[in-house]
Amino acid sequence: VIIYNMLKNNTDYDERVFEEVRKKQEIIRVKRIINEARKLGLEVIVPKSV
Repeated sequence: VIIYNMLKNNTDYDERVFEEVRKKQEIIRVKRIINEARKLGLEVIVPKSV
């Protein structure tokens, strides 16, 4: 995703952008895992730090 956007927009690599994208992807991944676990009938307890 990052390389595609760099080439598409003709921009340089920026570590801050990479970190923002990584955090967003991690949140999406965690939500997906939680939803899948609930579909399987598991009780999910999410700590407040997440």
